[in-house]
Amino acid sequence: MTANRILLLTADAEVERTVARASQSSGLSALEVDVVRSKGEFEKQLDARSTSIALVDVGSDPLAFLRSLEPVLASHPHTRLVVLCEEQRTEVVLEAMQVGARHCLDKPSVASDLPGVLQRLLRARPAATVDGKIVTVLSAGGGSGSTTLAINLAEEIRRRSTKDVLLVDLDVSFGGAASYLGVEGRFGVADAFADAGRIDPNLVSSTACVYSEGFHLLLSPASIDFSEPTPIRWENLELGLEACQGAYAHTVIDAPRVSPGIAATLARESALTLIVFQLNVLGVRNARSIVAALRDRGAFNGSCLLVANRYRKRTSAIDFGDAKKALGDAPIVLVRNDFAGASRAVNFGELLARVAPRSPLRKDLFRLAEKYEQRSSEA
Repeated sequence: MTANRILLLTADAEVERTVARASQSSGLSALEVDVVRSKGEFEKQLDARSTSIALVDVGSDPLAFLRSLEPVLASHPHTRLVVLCEEQRTEVVLEAMQVGARHCLDKPSVASDLPGVLQRLLRARPAATVDGKIVTVLSAGGGSGSTTLAINLAEEIRRRSTKDVLLVDLDVSFGGAASYLGVEGRFGVADAFADAGRIDPNLVSSTACVYSEGFHLLLSPASIDFSEPTPIRWENLELGLEACQGAYAHTVIDAPRVSPGIAATLARESALTLIVFQLNVLGVRNARSIVAALRDRGAFNGSCLLVANRYRKRTSAIDFGDAKKALGDAPIVLVRNDFAGASRAVNFGELLARVAPRSPLRKDLFRLAEKYEQRSSEA
């Protein structure tokens, strides 16, 4: 069996002993831990041998230390970096992420947290082993219910598959998915997509939060820091999507407030693109604008589907037939309204399949999951 090599850079004997004990208690076999004392020796060892994980003790001046290591780490993009620091100050964590760190641990937590970090990194999916598919959920206006639909569609897909599903929250204004699910985290999509040279499936899977078994979430920047969210590097979107597909069999993207250009990129990369609207004047008008914008960019294709959400035959502001005429030849499906079931799910932070398994809304989401499966097999 090929050993997973861990390279530890530290001048602290206690850190060395703690890392050795944590490695032994990780439950992973064929681990080798090599220790170096200087940055020069660290660079030589990285150049000389393949290294799975580099543990770096950044000492008393962590910001300067990390900056000095950045050129070295940039030339070894496949080595996963874990930073060990005296305390997890915000500026240290952010600098660690900038140089490509997967985790940042304060020294008092190394004994308890490092075994889990090693398990996650060394058991993470290797690059380019999963040929995943994407479904994108676009919103034709606030209040359309697109985020609730995206979350519960992800769960229906998960239930129909033996593979994990990833929900990517691109709502940079509010980060509704994390609020709905009650998930908190320090890193998310802005961190995973930050550096084009380091985007890969392992980074995506190690950055995503676990909501439940088989259901992972890549947080919006607004969920991490609402007052000063980190901007998403949209120029790295396609690389990020490829990494999601390499890490997960199924990726659901909640994209309620994106530009026409971003929407077109998502549509081109997706096996299924849902444009969610309500049967009222504003909803139909906005849906028609999104369709036109996608068509202008050559991205409105057979994967695109309009979803008339919260449908009630007798109380819709616009008749379904009139909406179809207004939207031309764009295909439309109806998702029935279940205010009581959806409200119960949102208020309890639970999935519809758990709190209202017989809901007509859930049945319609199940049919959308079937459509996604069909499109995925054709893609």
